[in-house]
Amino acid sequence: MAECQPTEQNKWDGPATYGAAYHGPHRRRTDLPEKPGLREKGSVRLQSINGIIAAVACMISLVLLATIQRKQTLIEELIGADGTAVELLRDLMERQQALTGVLLLVVLVEVFCVVTLILWPIEEYIDRIRASKTLPLRGSYELRYLAKAYNAMFEENMLRNEELRYKVEHDALTGLYNRGAYEKLLAEHGREGSIALLWIDVDMFKSVNDTYGHDIGDKVLQKVARLLAGDFRATDYACRTGGDEFAVIMTEVSPDQQQVVMSRVRAVQEGLRDVSDGLPLVTLSIGVAFSDQRQEGEELFKMADKALYRVKEAGRNGCSFFNEEDRKTK
Repeated sequence: MAECQPTEQNKWDGPATYGAAYHGPHRRRTDLPEKPGLREKGSVRLQSINGIIAAVACMISLVLLATIQRKQTLIEELIGADGTAVELLRDLMERQQALTGVLLLVVLVEVFCVVTLILWPIEEYIDRIRASKTLPLRGSYELRYLAKAYNAMFEENMLRNEELRYKVEHDALTGLYNRGAYEKLLAEHGREGSIALLWIDVDMFKSVNDTYGHDIGDKVLQKVARLLAGDFRATDYACRTGGDEFAVIMTEVSPDQQQVVMSRVRAVQEGLRDVSDGLPLVTLSIGVAFSDQRQEGEELFKMADKALYRVKEAGRNGCSFFNEEDRKTK
């Protein structure tokens, strides 16, 4: 059985983490305008531009109608007159054609504005909503405002889902992954590559509760959790699987890297020996088993549990690795 003696060698000094799956709450980055009349750079009020275009179209139409009426009156007056009537009629027809062209241009401009400021942004919004993404601030002022409102609700919903997921996956007392998350992580990473499972018991924890009370017992569990989260690697997952039971899933580690595991264990044991915080001294019993993608999660747990049982049989306060001799025992 490998003894877990404190050492400064190979001490991990990376950031404390509870695993990479949760990144914590984030701030909402979008704020709606406080006043409806507030315009943003590059924004266009669709209602205003449509009103202007409609007014211009009406004015041109009225001018066109008046011109046509005038032409009819002149034709009636010039019937039978000299050849100047032909010139007048030709001039009136040219003006009518020009006014008709202007009216057509106005209509085309309005269609272009509707397409670029409404239809295209809406199509893009639909695609991004289907892809569960925030909306870009494009198009008319009204669409930009709606995009901001949607983005605010989207981020608020994502934040709530993230917080709910955290509560579902994490232990309320220690902040570590809970039993349900542990089982999912073990199944997921056990299929991906070589991992090590550390099954951990806090020695004689019941006596801590009986002697010092449950409040102190909770603080001891929090201290153990903090050390497990801080002294293992950022790619590892520390979990609380029961009352005084913990587990650590170390990713991308093979059976020939026992020293890597031991260096992390020694750092945790050293931290527990520091009682300057006023908490009672506790020790850990740890069983370790390696997976090479051939073991299911339950089988790997049984292997680590056998190694842990051997530590307890030897008097607790130690760390042991599953070996071939353990395969022969029931």
